[in-house]
Amino acid sequence: MAPHQRAASDAAQGSLGPPSAEDPGHSRPVQDPPGDEASLAAQKEPEDALPAIHNLPPPPSLRSPAEVTRDRLLAIASQITGGTDRAGWPGIPTHMMRQWYEDVVEEKWKLSRQLQRLEEEHKQTKAALRREIAQLQQANMRIKWEKDETLRLAKAHSQRLEKDQDERIRTLEAMKAERGKKPVEFMMTHSAAKAIINETKTFASSASASSASNDDVKAWFSRQTQDWYDWAKDFSHRDPARIEALLPSERREFLAAISPFVALEEGELPKEICGKGKMSYVLLQALLADFVCKEAFKSPFWVLDAMQPSVAGSTGGATAKDGLADLYGELMTEYDRNAHQWRSIMMRIIAVNGMCEMKNLKGESAESRPYAAARRTYSEGLTRRFLKGPARFLLSLENPSQHSNCSKRLGESIEKMLQFSAGLWSRRSFINSLSLEHFQTANQGRFSSDMKNAELYQSDELEQPSTCEGAQIIMVVLPAVIACRTEQGQNCPAVWRPWMKAQLLVPQSESYR
Repeated sequence: MAPHQRAASDAAQGSLGPPSAEDPGHSRPVQDPPGDEASLAAQKEPEDALPAIHNLPPPPSLRSPAEVTRDRLLAIASQITGGTDRAGWPGIPTHMMRQWYEDVVEEKWKLSRQLQRLEEEHKQTKAALRREIAQLQQANMRIKWEKDETLRLAKAHSQRLEKDQDERIRTLEAMKAERGKKPVEFMMTHSAAKAIINETKTFASSASASSASNDDVKAWFSRQTQDWYDWAKDFSHRDPARIEALLPSERREFLAAISPFVALEEGELPKEICGKGKMSYVLLQALLADFVCKEAFKSPFWVLDAMQPSVAGSTGGATAKDGLADLYGELMTEYDRNAHQWRSIMMRIIAVNGMCEMKNLKGESAESRPYAAARRTYSEGLTRRFLKGPARFLLSLENPSQHSNCSKRLGESIEKMLQFSAGLWSRRSFINSLSLEHFQTANQGRFSSDMKNAELYQSDELEQPSTCEGAQIIMVVLPAVIACRTEQGQNCPAVWRPWMKAQLLVPQSESYR
């Protein structure tokens, strides 16, 4: 190595080395080396160095990075020694050399810190990637396990269904084989079941009382009682003296007719009723309600009387139903459940064949026309019997037109009641009508607001039931119509539903005045 190159290398190593504790390098200026006054003079007179610029090496852009670094180190060494290199570089001032040194050290430190940060970020990125990969592997394993478990459960379910289906097929095959042994018996059973189903469908589709709900039945009775009230109010007189002026035989007939629903006092009308202006139509309404309920809801066997021409149009009492009623009572005593079944089946057959229909007779089929005609004839007979009975003492029919209108409206109301009665008696439930005798026995003849099958009679003015608590019942204007269950089971006979509540008249009520 040449002497000036070795000196430059030593100078570069000394200048680029780490500063000592006593001389950090960037805080203390470098002293000029002693000797060489010509060099000092050249530094003091920079004009003398200008001709040396022409001896500079080529520009850095035309040299390699190694040559640039080498030239810079030589310049630093020349500055330290106070001379110039062989290429003719002038001496570099000490402060510039120090600045370059500090820049190199600072740049090296920055690059070192940046490298450390990059390495740390690289480590963190690698760790994050490892975690993501681990999570993906766990997710893949979980998905695979769930898929396998789903397939296993589906396979097990399919096997169970297959097994159940096979068992069902074996059962059906066994049943088929068993039925094949008794084809005649099976066909008879099938035909009977089909007939029952068809009969039920036919009866349910007739829109009769048997297919009506409990609320529908209550609503029907409510409309019917309003019709009774309107009819009695339109055709009754308002003269209480006419009742007092009856002949003794007529008075006995009248009192005997109203005794089932009026609490007579020593065989006479109660003083609370006598002389009241509106009592005529109240008595007429009660007389009609008692008559219709006894005919239609005390027994279902009015249909047998209706089918006998000799009885249907008669104004006398019924005959055929009396014997059947006795027979029915014996069946009820001995065979309670079977008696209701027998009664409902018989009434259903009759009702389906026209007794429960309200169509025009001309539009009915030939099969149902006799039953509907029998019901019509029977209702006309009941209408004549009622108008010729004790009701005549309460009616005010001044001309034939009024008499015809009264008879027509009453006949339509009675026929509707018979038609609805046929449907209700076709149910399994047993129907009963409760009048004064029941309330005198059950409630000692006194009103109670806790009664579930009765309420106060109110015509024009509303009364508070609490003000009439414990009052004596003097009249049952409307009887109660209730339905009792007949099915077997615990406490079934005790379950009953009031379709029409009884309306009671008590002395405290002023609504009839």
